[in-house]
Parts: sequence; structure tokens; C-alpha cells
Amino acid sequence: MGNNSSNSKTTRIHPPETPIFAAKDYDFRIPALLYVREWSTFLAFAEKRRTWRDETAKDLVMRTGTRQTDGTLQWSPMKILKEATKEGYRTMNPCPVFERKSETLFLFFICLKCGIQEWALIPGQSRLCYVTSGDCGETWSDPKDLTNILTNKFSNCKTFALGPGHGIQLSGELSGSLLIPAYVKVYEGIWLRNRSVVIRNQNPLTPDTWQVGEPLTMKTGECQLAEVCNREGRRQVYMNARSAGEFRLEALSDDGGISFTLLPELTLKERPNGCQGSVLAFPARELPAGVEEGGQEGSQETAGQGEGGQEGSQETAGVEEGGQEGSQETAGVEEGGQEGSQETALLFSHPTAGEGYHRKDLGLYVSKSLQDQPPWGKPSIIHPGTSGYSDLTHCEKEGQFACLMECGGGERLQIVFREFDLHSPSGAMPKAP
Repeated sequence: MGNNSSNSKTTRIHPPETPIFAAKDYDFRIPALLYVREWSTFLAFAEKRRTWRDETAKDLVMRTGTRQTDGTLQWSPMKILKEATKEGYRTMNPCPVFERKSETLFLFFICLKCGIQEWALIPGQSRLCYVTSGDCGETWSDPKDLTNILTNKFSNCKTFALGPGHGIQLSGELSGSLLIPAYVKVYEGIWLRNRSVVIRNQNPLTPDTWQVGEPLTMKTGECQLAEVCNREGRRQVYMNARSAGEFRLEALSDDGGISFTLLPELTLKERPNGCQGSVLAFPARELPAGVEEGGQEGSQETAGQGEGGQEGSQETAGVEEGGQEGSQETAGVEEGGQEGSQETALLFSHPTAGEGYHRKDLGLYVSKSLQDQPPWGKPSIIHPGTSGYSDLTHCEKEGQFACLMECGGGERLQIVFREFDLHSPSGAMPKAP
């Protein structure tokens, strides 16, 4: 079902990074990131754990970042989200999404019975909840429990989880709908299967109208979503999901996330044992000049990486401090600054190396269009060394993005933040196919 694409070759980027969640007595895992334009603020979330193991998750934590006049970001002190808790349960899998009309931040999460490993959970020991904030996370509502929308649909459900990472709000015909990526563990006969699903609300201001879509037909797990628009102006919901096979599972929905159809060709390599990945849609006009139809890039090849993934002696320059924009024009913007096609491109972040559960070298992939063959190019390494889960967001200006990612920090796992600019004049960007 898959084929071997060119994304096995990589180029390297050595960017500046900012530690966001780090402490000598705790591990931090499961990053989630949003940039809220209406608040001019980055919101970063994670799990604070006693150890790296899932069952030792303790609290959800957050920090906010605001841009200073010199282009740097100032981050608030780490805050424990005491409202996102349930007595006797551990809180996990932060999944934030911003509702634009009411300017309300939704933070979804799951609560699992304390001290019990995921494989040992039984029905009734998992809860699906969310809290909301209208003031940039300064204050939060009481938690709302939505567990019944999953258990009513899947009577054979053992447990479930979210994302992890950000949710999305749709535009187009279903403008305003909030979509939350999730997956359920359900019994199919004697077998326990993971199935990716979408939790949707077409009217987010009416709390009792959440619904659950149909599960993906193949064995999947952690997933993320993006709203995409092709060259013909057709809007769809794209799902990118962790798999147990050689390739990640990719699917498209024509009904706002209620049902999905797998892409006919799968080309994104999955890591052994699988790993979460983040996906983000953005206007294709934000791609630098030189990315031609079909995703083929012009003369911006980045030096420093040889055949077989061996690194050369040159580091990749051009990722500017504070994500400052370079001088390249943006493809798809016509003379006089008029916007051209509504087509969207995609970014995808995922470890590119490592054996078993030892994941390494977080890579960033670009797709100009899912209609291209192959749709994805080879990755650029944005964090060499120990890596894992990540979450992507768009920044203030066109062509600017940020990633919140797990990494090794000595004996403890930590989470770092970095920005990158697709308009960098030296071409330090993901490589198109």
C-alpha cells in the first residue's frame, strides 16, 4: 500500500532553541502548542511527570509567550492547571483549540485512573474532559465531562485518548466547527484495536452538541488534523495518524471529519513501534519562490548532508533569531500583492531515526500539494539527537512557524521551543519532493 519515497534523505538545520518545560526532578512530555493571533500570544502545554512513564503523569502545565520589540519572546512562569484535574485520576494528552468567534480557548484532556498502566485500564477508568478560558489562560472554567459521547458510540470501548497536540477550527461550508483528534481502543471480537476518530462540534457555543465521527477502518492511533484546499478549491479535512506498519496512515474527509477515506498511496515513513507526529496546513502562497508545480524546488538545496544520511562538514545557516523574515518573495502572490490560489500546503514533524522506542532527529517535511506524486519531500532535521512528540503552529507573519518538541536534557526529558522561517534567504527549509 505504500511506496518508498525520497524522504529517506535528510538535510540538517541547527536552530536556536528555548527550553520551555524542564526541571531536575521531573520529566515533561506530550507538547501542545497554539499561536492565538487575537491575543498575540503563544500558548504551550505539556504533561509534568515523576518519571518518563505514562502512569506517573502528575499535572498539565502551561506557559505563554509574547513577542517583544526586539523580536524575542518573553515566556511566563510555568503554571500548573489545577482546574484540569479529577480526584483520583491523572491528567494527560493536552489538546488546545481556539474558537475565533467568541475568542474562547478550549483545552481538551483525558483523565485516567491513577497508578494503572494503560494496558490494564478497564471501561469506566477513562474520562474525556475540557476546560475553557477567555483571558489567555489566566483563569479557567470548571471541567466539562464528555465521556458519554464516546462510550455511547463505542459500547466495546476499553479506553481512549486525544491527539495529542492542537485541534482545529474549520472554515468554508462548516465554518466555525471545532475538530478534536482522538482515538479509541475497542474490542473487535477477542482483539483490541486502536481506531482514530474525530470529535466535532458545529456550534461550539452550545456545549451539548459534540459528536463523534466514524473510526478509521485500519489500525491507527495518535493523530492530528488539518483543513486543506486543493488546486480546484475543494476543501477537505486531512488526518495524519500513527500506525503499526511501515508507513503512516493519511486520510481525507469530505464531510467535516465525520468519515475518512485513506489516501491511495502512503509515503510517509513510520518509526519502529510508531510515534506521534504533528501536521499543520498553511496557504501555499507562503512557500518561498522556487517551489514549482508538483513541489519541485529550484536552487535552494541545503549543504551538509551526504548520501545515506551521513552529515558533512557544513552546518545549515539561515534560521534567523526570532523568526525574522528574509527577502524572498512568496510563491502564489500575484503582482501588486494580490493573493492567488486558495490551495494549502502542509508541514509535518516526526522523528526520522532511532531504533525501538529510542527516537532521534526530529524532521520537518513539506508538501506543496497532496495531489503531487510523491506528495512529501525529504525532511530537514530541526532537532538532532533524542526526540519524540512535537506540535507545530503558525506564527505572526507569513512563512513563519514554530515547533514545541520533546528532547533529551541529560537524565530528564524536557520540552523546547524553536521558530523557523520558510523565507530564509539561504533556504533553510523542508525540502520538497
